[in-house]
Amino acid sequence: MGEIYSSAKDVIIWTGEEIEDLPRMKDVTALPDAFSDNNLEALYQLLCRPWFRRAWVVQEAVLAKTATVVAGSCRIPLLELFRAWSKEGNHWTSEQLEQIFDASITLETIQALRTDCEIPPGWEPGFDALLNRLGNAQASDLRDHVYAFLGLRNDPRISIAPDYTLSTSQVFTRMARAVIEGTNSLHIFRLLPKFYNARTENVRLPSWVPDWSRRNQEGWIFRDPWYCHEMHFNAAKGARHRGCQLSQLRQYELLVSGRIIDCVTRILPTCAPMKERPPFFSLSDDQVTILDRSAYSDHTESLRKRLVTVLSAGQVGAENKVSLDGTGTLLTAEQVLRLYDDKSKHQDNLHGVDTRRRRLWHYTLIHTREEKLGLAPRLVSVGDMIAILHGLEAPVVLRQLRNGNHIVVGQCYLEDAMFGEALTWEEYEADTLTLV
Repeated sequence: MGEIYSSAKDVIIWTGEEIEDLPRMKDVTALPDAFSDNNLEALYQLLCRPWFRRAWVVQEAVLAKTATVVAGSCRIPLLELFRAWSKEGNHWTSEQLEQIFDASITLETIQALRTDCEIPPGWEPGFDALLNRLGNAQASDLRDHVYAFLGLRNDPRISIAPDYTLSTSQVFTRMARAVIEGTNSLHIFRLLPKFYNARTENVRLPSWVPDWSRRNQEGWIFRDPWYCHEMHFNAAKGARHRGCQLSQLRQYELLVSGRIIDCVTRILPTCAPMKERPPFFSLSDDQVTILDRSAYSDHTESLRKRLVTVLSAGQVGAENKVSLDGTGTLLTAEQVLRLYDDKSKHQDNLHGVDTRRRRLWHYTLIHTREEKLGLAPRLVSVGDMIAILHGLEAPVVLRQLRNGNHIVVGQCYLEDAMFGEALTWEEYEADTLTLV
């Protein structure tokens, strides 16, 4: 299908019958002013049509030399439609934006790919990121959440061919393995669900395989385009994943190299978004002693600094100044604490910190056997292992099964482990772990 559409001179996209005011909206698209209410309503009705939510439409709109959207007798070049959607000053209501959110994702993706803009601002690179971004697109066959986008794959290292004799679980697993083995990386772990109910109900997947049939919220701890411009964790010191041939293991298994470095011993109550005074700064003496014995003598001050650093996933710290106050000011952990303690100061100064905390709401605070603090997905349990795996930029929480295999709980943030501090072995000395 990709070859067919690549040979097309023009693709005519029929969306349905006439929409009142759509021709007038088209006539004023090139003007700099924002749309009137009537123009905006016409555009809204168009974007609500099913075409903009379907999986198979993306490659046909991307690969053709030109693409034209048709509603009744009104014809709009796809580029003009994108310009209409992206007009500055358009006053969308929250209800409208919610209804056309998936359509806007599709439209923005199509336009970016048509203009060879492989990595638009705020996007992640890679075919797996593209599949995830379009995960909420509609397809009658779940396997088409992979197959419908193969014509857009531009990484020759990722090799997969359509095969409808395979089950959905097999297709999703093969896609994940193709990405892992092709890139020598476990970076797709960032796309694993943070909750058990985030899985497709009728498809059983190995714990290391993302659900390509829905858009998974990416791991903001590790890749945050707003707050992590310069920070890229490197827990494995650049060691790459080295896989084995499919014939050497079961279809649902993945062999990885690395080592277990720690174990979860306590799970603290999940921290609510910060308001006037964060509840995790009001710890009992027993909690303080358990979490940080040295903090007891200075009335939790050192523990509070650790908590600020951990709960911002390393974005605030004594040695790491990052703009998190919404003004461009660089803050340290001590400055953040002073702002929270000084109730006379306007809380807008901490808007960036609060925003980041809210975006990490699906993570919980953990304490480990090595007396470290960390952030892990809410799926974590006491007794789970923390490992450094080759090909993964952050530590990962694993749960050991009775047969010695492990399931992936998710990536985590752990003190003194994000930049290779915990990797004390040579690459050839790593253990082999089986993920299922």
